[in-house]
Amino acid sequence: MSRVAVAAHSCWSSWLTAWRSRTVWEGLLATTMLLVGALTPAYLPANSPWWPRLSRVGMSGVTWQVIGSALAITGVIVLVDAWLRLRPGRRANTVDARAKHWAVLAVWILPLLAAPPIFSHDAYSYAAQGWLMENDINPYEGYPGLLPGVFADQVAQEWRFTRTPYGPLSLQLQHDIVRLAGFHPYWSAVMMRIPALVGVVLIGVFLPRLARRTGHDASFAAWFGVLNPLLVVDFVGGAHNDSFMMGLMVFGLWLATTASWA
Repeated sequence: MSRVAVAAHSCWSSWLTAWRSRTVWEGLLATTMLLVGALTPAYLPANSPWWPRLSRVGMSGVTWQVIGSALAITGVIVLVDAWLRLRPGRRANTVDARAKHWAVLAVWILPLLAAPPIFSHDAYSYAAQGWLMENDINPYEGYPGLLPGVFADQVAQEWRFTRTPYGPLSLQLQHDIVRLAGFHPYWSAVMMRIPALVGVVLIGVFLPRLARRTGHDASFAAWFGVLNPLLVVDFVGGAHNDSFMMGLMVFGLWLATTASWA
């Protein structure tokens, strides 16, 4: 059997092991609640394409804002509980102990991959900044409100007339993603998860390695840094560009520990 086949079989086995854990299912329930909460008036921008669908099924108004907020907050609480149950000292001699951190994370983030950004509208700002660049407007000099329309309308009011604080690489990624999404305002924002997920992968791969190389507990680092609800909710759920930055930082630190500075 080739190395690729062995690696694929190992990954599949780890994936199945994660699915057999009740605690992993608890975390999946939590992120599913976040997904449902994200699809309510509590978190959608005013011009989201979801609004007509919500209106047709009666999911609009203050009542659903409250329900959506309650679902999302409860989801976070349940996710924190699942995370604490998976801490290394507690999960010994159970199926939880055999679940790989990356497999657990892969299960937990499934409902969030195509969900609207939750708890933060920053991804909509990223899309608007990419749209500015497409129209030859420098985001360091202009702001989303200069181009009235759907891209600007979905940006939070406090950022609509604010120049970008982000670096050139981040802006270029935003521009490329807007193009990749076919200049669709909503999907441009959702697809801002692509660099965020790259950052999550970098953290998941290199943080345990960095801990091991520096003489620390790799299992604890994976639990605390990779499965942390802040990473799940903010980096994946919120599609926040801090994820890519942190991923590159962790990779850089790991790379620094592998070099000889003699």
